[in-house]
Amino acid sequence: MTRRLLVSCAALLLAVGGFPVLATPSGAGPFPVREGRYLCADAARARVIPVRLYLPYGVERPPVILFSTGLGAHTDHYAYLGRHWAQRGYAVFMVQHPGSDAAIFRESRADPFWAVMRAALRKRNWADRPGDLRRVLDEIAAPEGGDSPLRRAAPGVRFNAEAVGVAGHSFGAYTALALAGLRVDFPGSGLRAFGDSRVRAVVQMSFPGDMGGALGADAFEGIRVPCLHFSGTRDDTPMLASWADDRRIPFDRIPGPHQYLVTFAGADHFALADNEIGLDGRPILRNPAVHQLALAITTTFWDAFLRDDSSARDGLRRADLAGLSRGLGVLERRNLPAE
Repeated sequence: MTRRLLVSCAALLLAVGGFPVLATPSGAGPFPVREGRYLCADAARARVIPVRLYLPYGVERPPVILFSTGLGAHTDHYAYLGRHWAQRGYAVFMVQHPGSDAAIFRESRADPFWAVMRAALRKRNWADRPGDLRRVLDEIAAPEGGDSPLRRAAPGVRFNAEAVGVAGHSFGAYTALALAGLRVDFPGSGLRAFGDSRVRAVVQMSFPGDMGGALGADAFEGIRVPCLHFSGTRDDTPMLASWADDRRIPFDRIPGPHQYLVTFAGADHFALADNEIGLDGRPILRNPAVHQLALAITTTFWDAFLRDDSSARDGLRRADLAGLSRGLGVLERRNLPAE
């Protein structure tokens, strides 16, 4: 009986210097990858959205993964995820969000701390980010033919717009869940929702807590799709008053089926990103095994819910992640349908 997650983790992890690491190259996969970039224009909102593409060569109608980059980030900060998923047959769109991307650090006389604070508190960014993902998804789902930046960047590629996953890190985790149906309380304008029914599954990494009280008791009621949540025992961002315990809020509250939470021992807020410098300007030191284990788990999750792979779902249901990873990661589960 196949146990996809058991096999992938057991085959890839071994102990070196006290830490489990991959025995094979992290990007190894069956499909060659074509990489590219394009600008997705949204005339209605006067926005131009940078997108980085990772396309699997030779896959007919690949499932789609949209990835929302974090606060102060750009698309290169998550390249290891894009390449790995694409090499396993997924078309990956890394989406950068003007107004809360790396450009905030280039603003005139902007102290990094206040640049981050302004971007995080600016309510327009809360609305613009899910709007960016929807605009990119609209372009993916548009009828084939014609001329567009996407069609020029990916000539001849037919995407499976009926198998769409959304992922994101930090502010991008908020963005991913917003597109899945999160309800946000905007001061002065009440509850707003940005859900898109085309989303079938979500991977969110380090959700930003209660977002300053903007998430009420029913904020997660509209999320009804499977979600894979990530955090770490040191996943704190003091400048934004978000703490490791806050990261599990979506996992604990989402009523939808198939909720999974992975908590990495000792991992901080940037453990799953790929940048070298944190928001506080300090160098980031990582345990590379966290990336490798995250690659195995996320691929199993996408296979389970974007490819409807029953063996992958069974792996998520039964795997003893703590045992496989020698305590590096713990997997919790909620709302699993009866077998």
